[in-house]
Amino acid sequence: MGPKPLIYRGVTSDLDQLARDIGRTMLRDRRRLRVGWNKVRQLARARKPFDRSLARLAAAIDASGRLLAARRDQVPQVSFPEDLPITAHRDQIIDAIRRHQVLIVCGDTGSGK
Repeated sequence: MGPKPLIYRGVTSDLDQLARDIGRTMLRDRRRLRVGWNKVRQLARARKPFDRSLARLAAAIDASGRLLAARRDQVPQVSFPEDLPITAHRDQIIDAIRRHQVLIVCGDTGSGK
């Protein structure tokens, strides 16, 4: 028989949502957040006070998720200026990268390689 459902103060849906939100956090934080999630779940199952632990966990998940979103927003856009000579060979280079594990691109200084 599986684990008993959590019925204590409607925490089931909160914990389920937090578990899903952990997947949207920084990779480096996920293990720590899952451990915290398990502790809150154990407290709830034991019918012990868990409100503060739940609030701390939710705040930590939120902070990590915000940091991840901020980092994703800062990733520079890749652009290929048309005035660089190498741009004319872009499709050939992409095809060669897909077909070969190692690729050596040679060109003059300032060619955009």
